[in-house]
Amino acid sequence: MRVSASVSVRVSRTSGRLLVLATLLGTSAASLRAQQYARCDFLGERRRAGLAYDAQRERMVLFGGVTGRGTTYAPAIQNETWEWSNGVWTARRDVTAQPTLFDGARGTVWDTRDQVVRMVGSPAAGWGLDVWTWKGVGWQRASVSWSPPFRQHFATAYDETRQRLVMWGGTDSTGFALVDVWEFDGTIWTVAAAPNPVGRDEAAMAYDGVRGKVVMFGGRAANGGQALADMWEWDGAVWTQIVPAGLPPARNGHSMTWDPVRRRVVLFGGSTSTPGTTFGDTWEWNGSAWAQVTTAAAPPARTEHAATYHSGRNRVVVACGETATGLLKDTWEYDGLAWVEVTPQAAPDGLANHASAFDSARNDVVVFGGRDNGLALRNDTWRWHLDAWSRANPANSPSARFDHSMAFDRAAGLVVLFGGFTTAAQNDTWLWDGITWGQATPTSSPPARSQHAMAYDSGRGRVVLFGGTSATGSLLADTWEWDGTNWTQITPAASPPARADHGMAYDAGRAQVVLVGGRDATSYRQDTWVYDGTTWTDMSTLNVTPRAGVAMDYDPVRDRVIMFGGSNASSHASPPLYAWNGTQWSIVTVITIPQPTLRSDLSMSWDDVSGHLVAFGGETGNGTSAVRSSETWIITHNTRASAVGLLPASVCQGPNPARIGQYGVPYVGNASFALDFVPGTPLTTPSPVAFLLSLNQANRVMLGPCPLIVDPATLFLTTSRLAAGTVASQPLPIPLAFHLMGLRFLAQCVHLDPPTANNGIAFSAALRVTIGDF
Repeated sequence: MRVSASVSVRVSRTSGRLLVLATLLGTSAASLRAQQYARCDFLGERRRAGLAYDAQRERMVLFGGVTGRGTTYAPAIQNETWEWSNGVWTARRDVTAQPTLFDGARGTVWDTRDQVVRMVGSPAAGWGLDVWTWKGVGWQRASVSWSPPFRQHFATAYDETRQRLVMWGGTDSTGFALVDVWEFDGTIWTVAAAPNPVGRDEAAMAYDGVRGKVVMFGGRAANGGQALADMWEWDGAVWTQIVPAGLPPARNGHSMTWDPVRRRVVLFGGSTSTPGTTFGDTWEWNGSAWAQVTTAAAPPARTEHAATYHSGRNRVVVACGETATGLLKDTWEYDGLAWVEVTPQAAPDGLANHASAFDSARNDVVVFGGRDNGLALRNDTWRWHLDAWSRANPANSPSARFDHSMAFDRAAGLVVLFGGFTTAAQNDTWLWDGITWGQATPTSSPPARSQHAMAYDSGRGRVVLFGGTSATGSLLADTWEWDGTNWTQITPAASPPARADHGMAYDAGRAQVVLVGGRDATSYRQDTWVYDGTTWTDMSTLNVTPRAGVAMDYDPVRDRVIMFGGSNASSHASPPLYAWNGTQWSIVTVITIPQPTLRSDLSMSWDDVSGHLVAFGGETGNGTSAVRSSETWIITHNTRASAVGLLPASVCQGPNPARIGQYGVPYVGNASFALDFVPGTPLTTPSPVAFLLSLNQANRVMLGPCPLIVDPATLFLTTSRLAAGTVASQPLPIPLAFHLMGLRFLAQCVHLDPPTANNGIAFSAALRVTIGDF
C-alpha cells in the first residue's frame, strides 16, 4: 500500500540538476523517450581542404573542404576539423566554434616560430581575409589591424628562414587576377611592392630550405584559363623567374611540399582545363633541376587535394582531392621511394538511392548500388560490421543501379535484391550469400520497376514487395511475396493507393508490415498502412508530414518501427525521426548535438550486433545544390535507467531489517518515480523516516557502528513519517529534461528504531540510481 508523504526539502551544497530533479512536479512522462545520434568518424570525400602537420601535438590537422563539384561551393563547404594520428582520421566534434570559409581552406601552414597551425581564408565572397590559429583546443581568429582584400584560389607557403606566412595571387570576386604578395608574421600583415609574375590562380608554392626561398610553380592564367608551367622564387623582396631544364608539364590545382630530410620540394598531381588532363605524377625539385619520380604504386590522379609534410614519420602526405569523375577521401604517404595508401576509403562514397539490409547470418549491414555525387550509377557492395565499413569484392554482381530495394530472407539466410533502374527499370532478382551475388531464376516475377519497397515478414517467412514506378513510368499498387524460390502476386481485399518512393518495414512486435508515405501522381503522401499477410489496413493516421524517400526499420529494443528522413515537393522533411507504436507515429526527441543534416533517399538498417540503427548516405540540399552524403550515423539508445543496491540489507539495521527501493523506472519523463522505505518487519509504532539523497558517494562515514554511504557534502534531506505497518514513500518525479540523462545519485534512509543500539537510529542499505532512457 502506497501512502502520501508530506515533503520538506533542505539543500546543502548541491547541484542544480538534482534540485530540479527533486522539486519539479507534475511533468508527464514521454510516450517514447529520447534517442541519440552519433556520427561515425569516416573522413568524407572532398576537395580544397587545408592540411598541416601539428609538430607540437604530433598529428595532422585537416580543415574544411568542398564536397560539391564545379564552381558553386555553397552549401557543399565543410566547416569541420579532423585530426590524423596512428593511421586514423578523427573528427574533432568537441570544437564548439569552427571557422566558416568561403572557398575551402587550402591556405593552411605550420608556423614553426609560434608552433601553431595557421589558416587563411575568407568567411564570404567580397570580405577580407581572416587568419585562424589552431593549438589543438579550438580555432581562434587572429586580431589584426588590417587584412588583405578578398581573394580565392591563392597560394601560400611558410618561409622558415624569415618565419612568416607568404600569400600570393588568386582572383577577386569578379575573377580579376591579383598579383600582390602579402606576408603575415603572426601579428600583422605587410604587402610587398615588387614586380610580380603574370596573374593566376590555383598555383602551388613551397619553401625551399636549401635556397632559403619560396618556390612557385604553375597555376591557371586569369585570361583564358590556360595552365602555366613557369617557375618563380620569392626571397622576401623580389620575384625571380627560374628556368631549369625538365620542368613538369603545365598544370594547376597541384600541391608542392618541402621534404626537409631529403631536401627536396615534392610536386604531385594537378590538372589542366584544356584539354582536360588530370595528373597523378610525382616530381622533385632539388634546388637546381626537376626530376620525375616513377614508383610501383601511386595515388590516383587528382587535383585540388591537400598535402603536407609529416615530420613525425618523415613522409609527404596527400589526402582527398578531385578526379576527372568524382571526389576522393583517401590518404597516401610518400617517403621518396614509394607511395603507400595509409588510410583507404573507409566508407562508401557519397550515395543516394541505394539500398541496405541487415544480414543476420553474417551480422553485416549490406549496402549496394545507388548514385554518387557525379550522378554515376554504382554497383559497389559494402559491409558494415562492428562499427566499421569494408568493401566486398564479389565474383559476380548485379549491374550498377539505383532505386532498387533489398531485404534479408532469414529463412534462406540470403539478402534479396529486386529491380531498380539502370538504363531502364529492371525486374531481376539477386541473392547475396556473404561472399558473392547470384542471380535467381524464379518462374514468375513482378513486372520491372524502381522506387518500390520491400520488407521481410519474419512471422510468415516471406519478403513482401509493394508498389513502385513501372518501366513505362506509371505508378504501381501491386503486392508480391518472395518465398525463397519464387515470386507470387497477392490479391488482398484492400490495398494502398499506387505510389512510389515510400517506406516499408516489418513490425515484429505486432506482426505487421508497415508502409508510409511516398509519392502518387500529384502529391507527396502521409498515410500509413499495415499488412498482416492477408490484407492491407488503412490506419487513418496523418500525424506524419507528407514525405517520400524515407528510411525505415524495426528497433526490437524499443519495440517500434523507426522512420528517418524524407523530402516533400519543396524541402527535406522535418522532424527527421518518427516512431510507430502500432497505432500512431510520434516524434522521437533526439538530444545529441550534432545531428544529421536533413536528407532523403538514404538507407537505414537495424544492426543486431551493436544494438542500434545504422543510417548511411542520402541526399542533402535540393535541386542543383543537392549533395549525396558519405556520412554514417548510428541512432542509439541513451543510458539505461537503473537502481542498484550498494550495501547488503543486514548492515546496521537493528532488529527490524529495512531496505530502500524504487517505485518505477528512473527514466527521463517518469513523473511517477518514487523511493520507498520498506521495513523488513512491520513496525508497531509510527517512526520518522529521513530520505538522504546525494550526488556523491561518501567514503563510508561511520555514525557509530552504522555506515553513511551518501555524501554529507552534497546532501538533500527529505523527511517522511512511517506509520505502523506501512511503507514510507518519497515521490521523486523526473522531469522531461534531457540534461538529466546519465545523472547518478545515491539514496539512503535513516529512521528511528528504539531497540537499535546506535541511540535508536537505524540505517537502510544504499541505492545508486541512474537516470536513463528506458
